[in-house]
Amino acid sequence: MVVSCCAFGCTERAVKGGPVTFHCFPKDEERRKIWEIKIHRENFKATKSSRLCSKHFSPDSFDREKFGGTWLKKTAVPTVFNFDKQFVERKITRKPLVRKTPEPEPVIE
Repeated sequence: MVVSCCAFGCTERAVKGGPVTFHCFPKDEERRKIWEIKIHRENFKATKSSRLCSKHFSPDSFDREKFGGTWLKKTAVPTVFNFDKQFVERKITRKPLVRKTPEPEPVIE
């Protein structure tokens, strides 16, 4: 199974031994909702397989061990995003659909 980041516009995919780590959404409902809002995906609901990559967390969101281990703090909230303004502030500028009904043909008697 390919693991990829679910943040809007992010194309990160897991690579074994790569520098980017992937993190599950919190089990705590309140914190999970905050994460879901932060990733800017409309009507998104996290599942067991939803992951967010380490690029969306500030360096102080991690606990680092002497022996090279790195863990996301339980209080971490994703705050680092590079959303393209044109997508975030996108407005639909379609013209309203106007249906034209055909003119009735004259009745010849």
